[in-house]
Amino acid sequence: MEEVYPGNFIFPAPTSSSKYIGNVLLPFTRRWDLPLSKLAAHDKMLVKQFKIRDICALLFEIHCKYSDDEIYIDNQIKKMLEVKYTAAVCYNKKFISFNKIINAFYFTLELRGLLFDMKNVSVTGFGLDSGDIISVPGTAIQIGDCINTASKLGEDIAKHGEINVTDKVFKVLKDHCLLEEFSTKKKTDEMSGVKFKFTSITFINPGRIPSVFTTTCSQMNLEEQGNARIRSLNRKKVNGSGCAHFQEHEEVMYGIGGSNIDDESDDFETEVKKKAKRSCICM
Repeated sequence: MEEVYPGNFIFPAPTSSSKYIGNVLLPFTRRWDLPLSKLAAHDKMLVKQFKIRDICALLFEIHCKYSDDEIYIDNQIKKMLEVKYTAAVCYNKKFISFNKIINAFYFTLELRGLLFDMKNVSVTGFGLDSGDIISVPGTAIQIGDCINTASKLGEDIAKHGEINVTDKVFKVLKDHCLLEEFSTKKKTDEMSGVKFKFTSITFINPGRIPSVFTTTCSQMNLEEQGNARIRSLNRKKVNGSGCAHFQEHEEVMYGIGGSNIDDESDDFETEVKKKAKRSCICM
């Protein structure tokens, strides 16, 4: 007789009945009915069905003196996600996952600004990490190492509104020249017997959002797509390794329709300049 999964649990309902358990959760609850010899194959199926690659996890911990502030913040976050950051994958109070690292960073800056403008509200800090996760549609269930790491960096290690990011996140932000108006410091800390290496990002000029982040949210994806092309263009002109981004203090950074620029066109530089009012090369 095959050995079953360890542990004798008493369930209020059969683990394979959709009458009591949502259909989307049945593949998980049925694990308890499987023999050990079949678990590996079943788990492989779960990963294939529910895995999402390269998610950026943001975790933070907000402390409110009054419940009205907590409700207000929750509503503001939902509004930001519904209107500006529609590519967000999941939100459940102190955890938000995004499909792009840059969008997660923009959101972090905007949320930090909101919280620091409020009295009787404090936040430990923000943790960002990127990786693959298991996400169950229609639920708040998301599982992954990047979520655990972001939780430690943002909820346990961060202080006074620090933004702590892993090396993978830091590299993306640095490659896109998004950290020129910040102070960064490499750090190591240990939590729960695990050593974490990360970069702490703080504001050089506290109390304001850097000018490079004044783009409209609808243009974020265009910016992310365009930065790699612009860096490639400028590396041909500048000796040594360099990168470039266009900085705009009004509404236009790349302009609506910037994604239609032809990478192979000889007039690429001219087309890009038409999409921005001025440019800035950072070395």
